[in-house]
Amino acid sequence: MWEVVADRKHVVHKAFPGSFQEDNIQGECELMLHGDVHTTKKDGQSVVIPWAGHAVLVKTADGEKEEWKFKKYRVYIQR
Repeated sequence: MWEVVADRKHVVHKAFPGSFQEDNIQGECELMLHGDVHTTKKDGQSVVIPWAGHAVLVKTADGEKEEWKFKKYRVYIQR
């Protein structure tokens, strides 16, 4: 799919929490995302494609610094 794309920009319109497991581990955060990807093909044609994503983030600690990092991320695109 991406081999014909020269440039792309992902735009998130909505992000909301989602927890689908009863045994959700503390320190993890589940998110659902909805947006568009604006692409320019190598032939110059522009296309906007809607997408949805499911992300699981986990809090990591490196000394005193805490960060949220992606543990899992899956994108769904419908043409």
